[in-house]
Amino acid sequence: KDEETKKHQTDDKKDDIEGDLCRLGGDEFFIYFLGANAQRIFYAGTRIFNALHKHKFYFESSNLTVTISGGVATLKEDGFTLKELYKTAGNNAQIAKTMGKNGLYSKQFDFYSPTN
Repeated sequence: KDEETKKHQTDDKKDDIEGDLCRLGGDEFFIYFLGANAQRIFYAGTRIFNALHKHKFYFESSNLTVTISGGVATLKEDGFTLKELYKTAGNNAQIAKTMGKNGLYSKQFDFYSPTN
């Protein structure tokens, strides 16, 4: 059983990609991943969504519901400058909101939601 647990931990680690989380202000955040293609970014995004969906958030003993509407943009496919990528990611996040919120949208992979 311990060997199986170690195997799954190793499998998860090989799928990790380096990135940084930046708070833009209010409830807006920006995550960027260096050297990752759209498929790896979308996979990382689904892992983040699943983890947040399962996590229980509390404030002053009240259970809070947290949802995310996220957009994915990749270098070359969606733009060549940070400004272009940021605009595309923002537009894709708006599409995710119109598709029911609590989801991730990428033109390459369509819509993902942990509640679907």
